[in-house]
Amino acid sequence: MLGAVNKNLVLASQSKNITIASFLAQRKLGEVEIEGFPEIGNQEGVFEEQPEFGWYLSVQPYNIEQLGTEIRIVILTITWDEGDREFTVATAISDHG
Repeated sequence: MLGAVNKNLVLASQSKNITIASFLAQRKLGEVEIEGFPEIGNQEGVFEEQPEFGWYLSVQPYNIEQLGTEIRIVILTITWDEGDREFTVATAISDHG
């Protein structure tokens, strides 16, 4: 019985952290979009209000000549548990907003 309770506590904690990571990812991607067309490169940091969560942002070019516009692929990884756990999302942003 105690093993089942402990397992449920671990699952609840993991679910909570995934929810927090999802929220932090949405907020960070919102910041990227507000700043405008992102520069190619990598950045990383820690969330001030959630210092146990870190982030790694990679911006890569993705050009399709037929579209006549530049596109950047933004890949954001949120980490926690000292980097042992992660949550990754990706989006595309064009230079036309």
